[in-house]
Amino acid sequence: MIKPTMRICTFLLAAGLMIATAGMKAQSVIPIPLRMEQGSGTFQFSGETLLYTNLKGKEKKMMMDYLETLPIHFKSSKKQAKENVVSLLITKDNSQLPSPESYTLEVTPRKITVQATSGAGLFYGVQTLLQMAQPAMGDTWSVQATTIQDSPRFEYRGLMLDVSRHFRSKEFVKKQIDALAYYKLNRLHLHLTDAAGWRIEIKKYPLLTEFAAWRKLTGKNGGMKGDVNIVVSMLRGLQAAIIHRMIFVNWSIMHASAMLPLFLRSKCRLIQKRF
Repeated sequence: MIKPTMRICTFLLAAGLMIATAGMKAQSVIPIPLRMEQGSGTFQFSGETLLYTNLKGKEKKMMMDYLETLPIHFKSSKKQAKENVVSLLITKDNSQLPSPESYTLEVTPRKITVQATSGAGLFYGVQTLLQMAQPAMGDTWSVQATTIQDSPRFEYRGLMLDVSRHFRSKEFVKKQIDALAYYKLNRLHLHLTDAAGWRIEIKKYPLLTEFAAWRKLTGKNGGMKGDVNIVVSMLRGLQAAIIHRMIFVNWSIMHASAMLPLFLRSKCRLIQKRF
């Protein structure tokens, strides 16, 4: 026979699990926001949902170009509506927004408001919104009513891709950049040269990719050529920066070994010509 104390404990455990499950949609944000308070109800996206922003110039264009790639579609509005609207607002510095990457997000059944002091902050607020969005009936989406205040704990939040040892296609790198933005990482570190080969085209030095990219075991992987420019442009649109790690940044024999044979080869030819 189950004792009364055991019944009470079982009931409290079940109630706790039900409460925790109810809040999962609002709390499934990575990284965990600084402050989060769940409200009641949901905001339902529809084909008539408006988008208003007071961003201007290049920042506005980058944001609008990015939003067009999302599965959630909006109707652009020149005026800030009172309902069925997503508002992305640049505001003045205040105690809730200590960093350019800080943001506040307020979701109610009537509207969604993201505020920040820069385009980067608004972008990260949008990422949180995307993480919270849940598929609804048809092709629509819904978001649990929530109030969030968030600010990054670390200024540098990065991902490194070692494309020298493990060469990747442009499409693969672009997928990683999308994931990088989704989780609010702001640095992409490309390891472009090592003993395994040279991985970036420099037109002034064509032998770097014609010769220094070759390896007997792996074949010719070549260089990223103009793809690096595409990656840089994509990162700018996603509020991230790129770091090129090459011999000029990290001068060591191992990191320089991709190009040392090339320079030794050129030096030997020069000596032959002279003597």
